[in-house]
Amino acid sequence: VSYAPCHRKVRKRRGGWEHMKHEYEVLVSNHVAWKHSEDGEIPHQAMIVGHTGSGEQLYLGRAFHDGTITIGKVHPSHKCLYIPYGGQEIAIKKYEIMVLL
Repeated sequence: VSYAPCHRKVRKRRGGWEHMKHEYEVLVSNHVAWKHSEDGEIPHQAMIVGHTGSGEQLYLGRAFHDGTITIGKVHPSHKCLYIPYGGQEIAIKKYEIMVLL
């Protein structure tokens, strides 16, 4: 998922396709923080944001790539964070993961 405030929409990748959404929610809280992680490691209290078709939990992550911080999904069994970039999903091995405080 990527968000551009000036465009008032989010871009979401699913099944190899990019989808634009004009309705979305933005989390604003003092009860979350970003924690360094890598290679699919999931820290205690990591925020679950979805599941794979087989039921594996996915987590909210972010990484600095090509001059910007981009959010995406941490896929533990793939040992990476996936972020949207250039119309594709790319795998990042070192990232931050959102945790509940």
